[in-house]
Amino acid sequence: MKPRNWQITEALVEVLKDFDCSLEEAKNLLADAYTDYDAQMEAAYQRQQDSLAESGGPDDSAYRRDMVNAGRGHLLR
Repeated sequence: MKPRNWQITEALVEVLKDFDCSLEEAKNLLADAYTDYDAQMEAAYQRQQDSLAESGGPDDSAYRRDMVNAGRGHLLR
């Protein structure tokens, strides 16, 4: 039985063959790529948090409007 991500595995094996890359080199490259990806995601999260802090929080006007229209506006703070 093939693993769930067998297509990705096969593609990576082909790339390794094409570039004559050792398994250890591939592990290092993937670790570096993961580190870069993780840093990008952390930076994006921080930008979002900074934006929310500057604007006073997320826009909840649609939620508030729906609560009022549903007759539960008294539950809003």
